[in-house]
Amino acid sequence: MLEIIVTLVLELVKCLAPPTERQLVYLRKRNYNANLENLKTEMEKLKVERTSIQRRVSEAKEKGEEIEEKVEKWLVSADSIIDRAAKFIEDEESTNKCCLKGLCPNLKTRYQLSKKAETEVKVLVEHGEEVKKFDIVSHRNIPEEIWLKSNKGYEAFESRVSTLKSIQNALTDVNVSIIGVYGMGGIGKTTLVKEFARQAREKKLFDRVVFSENDENDQFGVPAQQPLFSFKKILPNLEGLALSGKDITMILQDDFPQHLFGSLKRLRVGDDDLACFPLGLLEKFHNLEFLFLSDCSYEVVFSNEGYLETHARKLALIKRLDLTRLNHLQQLWKHDSKQPDFIFQHLEILRAYHCQNLLSLLPSSSVSFRNLTRLQAFACKKLMNLLISSTAKTLDRLVSLRVFGCPAMTEIIISDEDETANLKEEIVFSKLSALSLFDLDSLTSFSSGNYAFKLPSLQDLWVIGCPKMKIFTKGELSTPLRLNVWYGMSDDKLRWSNNDLNTIIQQLHQEKVRLLEGSSPYSSQY
Repeated sequence: MLEIIVTLVLELVKCLAPPTERQLVYLRKRNYNANLENLKTEMEKLKVERTSIQRRVSEAKEKGEEIEEKVEKWLVSADSIIDRAAKFIEDEESTNKCCLKGLCPNLKTRYQLSKKAETEVKVLVEHGEEVKKFDIVSHRNIPEEIWLKSNKGYEAFESRVSTLKSIQNALTDVNVSIIGVYGMGGIGKTTLVKEFARQAREKKLFDRVVFSENDENDQFGVPAQQPLFSFKKILPNLEGLALSGKDITMILQDDFPQHLFGSLKRLRVGDDDLACFPLGLLEKFHNLEFLFLSDCSYEVVFSNEGYLETHARKLALIKRLDLTRLNHLQQLWKHDSKQPDFIFQHLEILRAYHCQNLLSLLPSSSVSFRNLTRLQAFACKKLMNLLISSTAKTLDRLVSLRVFGCPAMTEIIISDEDETANLKEEIVFSKLSALSLFDLDSLTSFSSGNYAFKLPSLQDLWVIGCPKMKIFTKGELSTPLRLNVWYGMSDDKLRWSNNDLNTIIQQLHQEKVRLLEGSSPYSSQY
């Protein structure tokens, strides 16, 4: 009976007050059900798009490519939007949608749920549409070798085509470990092999192609009739290497010459079942600069049980450390352990991606990070803070700080237990120019400690999807006279701060509260 009355009222309002009719349409049961079904459908569509992008990102990372920033932001936002939609659907099912002991539908509840479902659908659709802009998801860090780009001197004679096919077949044969290309000088052996390498790279048969050729007078004394690829020459020239757990065991057990990996700068370790990173592995690589750890079972990365002090000199060479999908990882090293203060003295970039059990990125210690320029955390669900105040004081060269999709994070910098509670201390980020805070559901402030923050170089601040952030910091704050502040649900709203960032953050929070009270379409984003 009530549904009939609602329909009659809607027909009357449609004639007398069309704007009101647009609001009352949420009361119709069929509109309510349609909005819920649309929400479920669009959520599944976005899940499919997210999986597709994640697959492309994983493939790009395996090749050592740099992921586009807009793609990383999209993935973090997609996780947040999907989680929010799923929670809405779950809450809707458990909500009491009736009144008068179940005799009548609760029109107020129906209106609120229907309107919010429609808003969530729009968000899902808009986020899914952004995928069409991703013509690329990554870019190369290292220029491709010139000889791999083209080989103008190569002609596809029938004999060469058959030889190329033979090489391809041999590479898929598990019983073949060395392929030799023989013949007198000048008949095109080198040209043939270069062409195969180029085609193999184009067809994505291999992530990395390394080329080395020998002549009859080379330093190793290899005759001209020996295989063209010499591991004695290839390995010392390698700059990048990817290892699994089994590979690590083999390298640690074998007695390799000291110079064998003399040029290696980038090491990627994946699928290792050990509880901590095997520090002894670093002794095999004397010029290592980039360390990428992914899909491993590490509970801590650097453990004193792994003789940290013994290998500290090798760690000191690292310039970039990436941690990806280390789902057992809780901290880089144990909170109460002691490390040499120089172990990361050259580290410039530290990134953590999808480390779901990570609690703190830079735990309390005497370690200095004076050369760190970029610090980033993405989609680490249990990460409660980024670093402690004593560590923050060492970040003299920090240029960019980015935190995305960490729902448990309450503040970026927490107070050190060893510091005097009532003593006001300075924390100066003299070179920090960009600070990005995205989708941090529990964030209340940048720091709740009584510190005087000085940010003389800050140009851009993003505070997107941080509904509980009421103030930037409780202590004193010094920023440039003009500062770009992006806020709200997306980064299309800009405001300028006149050297009073705390006031701006307070105003923005109050505006968000008013929007929530007015059922703004932005409110459902948080």
